[in-house]
Amino acid sequence: MKNNILPRVRLAALCAAVLATFVLVRADYYVAPSAVGTGAGTSAANAASYLNLTFWNSTVKPALSSGALTVWFANGTYNAGQLKLTSFGHPLNKCTLEATTSGSVTLSTTSSVQSILWLYGCQNMELNGLRFTGASSQSAMNLSYYPGILKSGTRNITVMNCWFENLTNLSLGAVTTGANHRVTFDTCHFSNVTGPAPKQVHAIYGGGASEYFSILNCDFTNIGGEYVRFRNDTDYAIVDNCSFHSTAAAWNSPFITMPLYNSISPYANEFYGTNYQFSNNVFRYDAPNANPASDSYCFAHYIYDSGYNAPPGDGLDYMLDSTEAATLNTGAATAKETLLNGEMGITNTRLKIVNPEYHGATWATAYRGYGAANQGYTDPVNISNWPGTSGSLSPAPILRNGQFEFRGNRLRCWYLFGGSAPVDHPGLNGTTKAIRLASTSDLQFGQWLEPATPSQVTVHCLFAIGSFTGTGVKFQVQVYHNEIANAYLAFAVNNTGQCGYMSGSTFVAVPELGTIQFSTDANGDGDYADAGDTLNWYQLRITVDYTTATPSYSIARGVANTASDYTYSKSGLTAWVNGNPPTNSKAGLLNFANASANVVVDEVW
Repeated sequence: MKNNILPRVRLAALCAAVLATFVLVRADYYVAPSAVGTGAGTSAANAASYLNLTFWNSTVKPALSSGALTVWFANGTYNAGQLKLTSFGHPLNKCTLEATTSGSVTLSTTSSVQSILWLYGCQNMELNGLRFTGASSQSAMNLSYYPGILKSGTRNITVMNCWFENLTNLSLGAVTTGANHRVTFDTCHFSNVTGPAPKQVHAIYGGGASEYFSILNCDFTNIGGEYVRFRNDTDYAIVDNCSFHSTAAAWNSPFITMPLYNSISPYANEFYGTNYQFSNNVFRYDAPNANPASDSYCFAHYIYDSGYNAPPGDGLDYMLDSTEAATLNTGAATAKETLLNGEMGITNTRLKIVNPEYHGATWATAYRGYGAANQGYTDPVNISNWPGTSGSLSPAPILRNGQFEFRGNRLRCWYLFGGSAPVDHPGLNGTTKAIRLASTSDLQFGQWLEPATPSQVTVHCLFAIGSFTGTGVKFQVQVYHNEIANAYLAFAVNNTGQCGYMSGSTFVAVPELGTIQFSTDANGDGDYADAGDTLNWYQLRITVDYTTATPSYSIARGVANTASDYTYSKSGLTAWVNGNPPTNSKAGLLNFANASANVVVDEVW
């Protein structure tokens, strides 16, 4: 037995070493409802006011570059106003906002501010043990994209062990999101969430093309509107091991919904997401309504489009005629799958409802298309036997819609960061569609990456460059390791066709990458696919390794109009824009940018 016990001296030394390591990598800061002592926030005795933005931006934000940290909230009620953090966080070092005692920190407000807590273009944060209540006018927590700062979507946010209760003056929801990437709610509690128009107020409002959205181990009781809403191409969403409870008819809204609100004539501008898993959830209506056409739908899962129909040309048709309604109401699951996949773009292989428990639900799952473009049938229909009932979602790809082939909107899954939206172009290497960045607008568009190994990433694409004006760099492909700091690597092509990279703001030509030939638009119609046009497209590969002491990347490209060719290459590059990446950085965002040049992009993977 003695041999299994460390001597006290050795044990003390080990503990001291562990403690020293801990101190080096993590710091603690402190806030209170109002400033305490010096108000510097460096100790509980000198806690900063939680609304002191100088403390957040000049003390906490810079400290994140040195390591993870926790901002401790002293027990009490925080009701002095709205806490709004803008472009805050660090891609590697997490910032945790935590209650000193879980549940004993109440964030509220005595005035009708927009939100009690607003994370505006923030990243890599955790909120733990906080309680939200009060009179905010829109939401208790707002997680949103900040359009004034380039590439600042809110992402990698975890909300744990938090309460959202007695929120009775809302216009949207307890939590609202927009264009978020990887947001998780775990073991949170939502109850008595309503407002002046109760049916319009939801518990979690996942909107605006949010992606990788997880709701785990949460409970929802008595929500005025939909309990969980995933609107407009919110994708790769999971709701697992949650309970939903309506105790009276006044709370009989649908529990989990996937709605579209297509209010812009003549065609839809919102589209259904495609990857959902709702598993191990309990749904309970204590006062069920047996009438599916009433205003209080007792639907556990509800998919609907309100307004205009999908644009023509892609086979999408969100509205129902009487024949289609009959198929969805009474047909076999296979017939429903054929219709919903063919006309709505949703499929039961990528929408799974696994191991549910229902109490009092009129229907387990319903579909409805109604509004300005209805085709004669506007009531909900019963599709309860349609969703997949086993298995789990397939792993997400590193990029979605890389061939720009998604029905309805070629730019689904992609974000426009500046300039006018890209336009369609005939595909490059046998695909149907590519995307053209027009010379009339300096444009940036991109997508957050979802690599299996974020610190070792390879991305590919095809590109062609046509007409342009001016000199200098005409096209860049950028891989970001810190979007808030605007820090990235960049492959670049200049006005003479030289290929190279960006070192800060300076273009560096790389002889090993050669020179490309520009494409010619003979008739000036904006594409390079007509008789008399000359199209020269090239395959590009960028491989990044952040795991070494000095992170580096390689660039390779092929010869004109040839796939799977990388004749020209250069490895061991260590030049970056706006800051070198620390070891074990993560590839966060892929971005394309033109400068007064027609650039065609396709087959991004």
